[in-house]
Amino acid sequence: MGPFTLIFSFALVVFLGIVLVRAFWPGALPWWGEDAEAAIEILERRFASGEIDREEFKEKYQLLCQRARDYGTDRDIERRR
Repeated sequence: MGPFTLIFSFALVVFLGIVLVRAFWPGALPWWGEDAEAAIEILERRFASGEIDREEFKEKYQLLCQRARDYGTDRDIERRR
């Protein structure tokens, strides 16, 4: 029973750590760095170059903003604008 309890306790601590980091620090995603080009910037660049039309731009922009609100990173989007 001892090793099972130890492994379970360790897994629980790791799980709770991940949940707390994701809950209170939503920008703590490893792929979200200052050097990475934001999805909004990519979308704007594609619209400016004519790869996508206005309707597709609006649709994807709204989707990105909704996802940002869901993940709590909407502050990051406004800061980049």
